Amino acid sequence: MKTLDYFIYSWAIVGISFKGAFSPGVLDKGKGLKDGMEQYVIRYMNYWQIIKIEYPMRKEYIPDDSKFRKGIIKIENYIHNSENGIQAFPKFYISFLNQLHIGCDADGFSDVFCF
Repeated sequence: MKTLDYFIYSWAIVGISFKGAFSPGVLDKGKGLKDGMEQYVIRYMNYWQIIKIEYPMRKEYIPDDSKFRKGIIKIENYIHNSENGIQAFPKFYISFLNQLHIGCDADGFSDVFCF
């Protein structure tokens, strides 16, 4: 299912569909797409007081493709089982990684959320 673009961060995997709804105005000028989307997601969650992402959570990492693939599959399964289909940007799908205060499975991923 290649309908979402995935952004892999040290603290989460984010899936976003840019199909016809992308507004570059939400991104900070001078930042790349990945950094801009991270800021958008963090600001969204902080604004709605969903979760506060602290700077120590946002660190550099060495991607482990097999582990992150499990997170992507988790998001795809969530969409497949959803009655609403894929929601386009500004909505996004997220599975937090190693955030014990949210609750994680054995691989360190939280449930999938659509915001």
